[in-house]
Order: sequence, then structure tokens, then C-alpha cells
Amino acid sequence: MLNFDIEGVGEIDFIIIVHDHNKIYVADCKHLQGRYDMMSQKNDFSNFRKKKGYDEQIQRKVDFIEGHLEELNYHNKQIYGKEQPDINGYNVEGIFIINTPTFYMYNSVYRIYIVNDIIDVISQRYVDREYTIMTENEMFLNVKYPYFQKPSYLLIDSLNIEDEEGDE
Repeated sequence: MLNFDIEGVGEIDFIIIVHDHNKIYVADCKHLQGRYDMMSQKNDFSNFRKKKGYDEQIQRKVDFIEGHLEELNYHNKQIYGKEQPDINGYNVEGIFIINTPTFYMYNSVYRIYIVNDIIDVISQRYVDREYTIMTENEMFLNVKYPYFQKPSYLLIDSLNIEDEEGDE
């Protein structure tokens, strides 16, 4: 039996194995205070990014699972039956599951999902929103996750568009 409360790693809240997508989620649950302003985002940023913060904790857990896939594979087959698919080679991803949205979740190192979204994440139906913004000088910005970083510019060849319109 594999012990999932390991010194230096900590307790692993959930290990979610998704055979259809060859993925193992190592999930850490956090209860955050509702913070709905950008000034409070600093507290969440600090809790996740500081030395020995949440990000370091989840990385240790991901590293542990990646290093012990054979034992987890054996454990999975013992508990759920020998017909369970072999998980060696699956992608291991650390995620956080939280109770309330935070601005930090839109720019985090590890993905952070609210509890209501976790079924869509596991079933691969979760889609990050993307935004296209036209600037004052008519440049198009493509903004996608992580949202609070420098966006990419979309280049649109207006000459090509005119040629297509002229062909009709």
C-alpha cells in the first residue's frame, strides 16, 4: 500500500486518474477568502508564490507522483481491479481546486479551478476564454491564458481581405 502522506511532500488531497486522456491530476484543495478586488490579489499571489508556498508544495507532490508511478499503478490495480489500464507514461499535472474565484487564478503558474469547473476540467470540456481587443491604433490584441501577461498581436492583411472581396 502506498502512503500518500509523505514527509517533505505533505498530504495529497486528490489523485485523479483520467484514462481517456492519459492524465493524472495531483489536486490540492484550498479554501480562500472571497477577494474581489485587485489589491487583495497580492495576498493570494504571496500565498501561492512565496518560498514554501502553495506552488512549491504542489510541485513536490507532482515530483513524488512522477517518481512513483509504478507504485501508484500497482495501488490503482489493487483497489480498482487488475483490468485498470496501466498508467505508466501518463502526464502528471498539478492543479488547485478552490472554493471561490480569485484574480490570481488567471495568471497562476499552476492551474487553479473553482469547484464548479472541475468536472469540465477532468472531462476535457473546460475551455479558457480568449479575447480579441482592437486598440486605439486599430491593432488587434489576442488575449488568452495567462491573461495578465503581454498579449500577442494578431496580424491581419487588409490587402488579402480586399482581394477576396473583389473575387465575388
